[in-house]
Formats: sequence, structure tokens, C-alpha cells
Amino acid sequence: MTDSPKKVQVYIHIPFCISKCPYCTACVVTGDSKAKAMYLDALEHELQQALPTLSGYLVTSMYVGGGTPSCMSPDRMAQILSKFKSAIHHVPHMEATIELMPQTVVSPNLTGLSHSGMNRFSLSFQSRDIRDLKYLGCGFDETDVQNSVLLLDKFRMNDVNLDLMYGIPNQRKASFESTLNGVRDIRPTHVSLYPFPGNDDFPNGDESKGGPAQLDFAAEFLEKQGYQRYTRYHFCLPTYECHFFKDRYEGSDFIGFGLGAWSLVDGIAYENTSDWNEYISADGNFEKLVRNAIELSPEQLGQRKHEGETLLVV
Repeated sequence: MTDSPKKVQVYIHIPFCISKCPYCTACVVTGDSKAKAMYLDALEHELQQALPTLSGYLVTSMYVGGGTPSCMSPDRMAQILSKFKSAIHHVPHMEATIELMPQTVVSPNLTGLSHSGMNRFSLSFQSRDIRDLKYLGCGFDETDVQNSVLLLDKFRMNDVNLDLMYGIPNQRKASFESTLNGVRDIRPTHVSLYPFPGNDDFPNGDESKGGPAQLDFAAEFLEKQGYQRYTRYHFCLPTYECHFFKDRYEGSDFIGFGLGAWSLVDGIAYENTSDWNEYISADGNFEKLVRNAIELSPEQLGQRKHEGETLLVV
């Protein structure tokens, strides 16, 4: 009797953005089409060189994040992702998510992505209030989000998450409530609420500073609309849980690919280099890419599961 393969999740990082939002703490770069092509070549080599290692795993979900994956060449992205997906051992009907920015959701891009094997789409919304969006440096508005959802639906890409942000400096209560009403009107299958960096843990839940009171208010609102809360920050209509988030919060192993991507496998956490030149010159070679490998203690691994608040503790 053979042992069942170990389960793992895959994260693929696309660092390019149209512009870097001032609040963003992710590994993000800007660049022209030549730089994007160089990156995708290096990423494809990394994915291909990882296939022998991945052969011993069962991939349960895949998530392509950033950055803005949808600002890349859709045909090239589709080629790389579909090739990789077909080469790995994964669960039937595997969830495969890709992040989108509303201003990149146009027919040519979706035509390309329709061949990528992606079946779940995460769309940035953040706020309905133009003042909040301006503060965040977003290059879109509510109408762009609404049009994006309509176009995604025409392409039968209707498993859609909306990302919202709370605790934005000077965000008004009425603005936040209006944003939630916008979500109600669009009615995506999934909603993610994230705190503005540094604004999630104020004493006594100070709502004016974006404390837990705002999150609790949103949870109550969404639950009245039929959404189920299954982690601290994630809500879904029945049967639309995001397996990537759910399993990650429950402590599953994951392998990250791309510039600055983190991995956690068998209690060992490590990250890819976040240096552009090092990543490109490594050409997918694991030994040249990896930085800061550390074995996590049982306490650190346990903390990852505490109320679903920490994805990775190092």
C-alpha cells in the first residue's frame, strides 16, 4: 500500500503593477514590456525546474497574486500557467485564482486568460468613496469595478472575489457603509476585508482608527446578506469558500514561486530573493534563489492557526 502524496498549495507571484500604491508592503516593481518578458521567462524556468520536486505532492489550490498579474501579457501568462497546471499532480477541479485590477479587465486580456486554466478571479474594489481611492492611489473607481464584474460574467468567469479595505486614514463611517452597500449590489461570490497596514489592532476597537469594530460591523452586514464568515477576513456565499485561504489559515504547507515569494514546507520556511537582478540571473535555479531558510518551532507553527490571523510567522 503506497502512502498518499503530501498536500501542498502553490502561490505564484507577479510583482508588476501599473504603479505602486503608497500603502503597499508587497514585493512590487514597475517596468516596461521588455522587463515583463524577462520576468516571465525566469518564472517559467523556475516553475519547470520545480516539477521534479512537486511530483511528490498533491496540489490542492493555486493562487496567482501580486502585484497585478493582469497587467502582464495575457497570452504569455496563459501559456505558462496552463503548461504548469497540466504538468503538476493536482486535485480534480482544482481551484486556481488570479488577481485582477479593474482597469485591466478588458476583452483582449480575458480572452487570453480564458486559456490559462484559472477559474477564480479576485478583483480589487477597496472602497466606493473616490476620496479613499485617491488616498490609496487606486487608478479606478466603482464604475470600473461594476463593468469588470459584468465583463467577467460574459466570459463565464463568475466566481469573483472583491477585495475591500477598512481602517483607511480619515475614512468616514458613511463611506465604509456605502462600500458595503456596493458589495451588496454587485453580489460577488466572495468578499475579503483587509486592514489598512497598521490600522487593525487599536485598543478598544477604536472605529475612527479602523479597529476591529469596523470589521465586526462588516461581518454583521455581510452575514445578513447571506455571506458566511469562514476566516477572520474572508466571507463567501454558500459553497464558495476559497480553499487557498481556508487551508492556508488552517496551517497547510505552501510553495511560492516568483520574486520575493515565501514557502513553508515540512516546518521549514524560506523565501525567494527579492532582488530583481538576482532573481533574473538565477534563471529558476532553486539554490540561487532561496534566502532566509528557517525551521519553525511548534509554537510558531501553531500561531499560524490562531484565529486565522497569521499566514506565516517567522
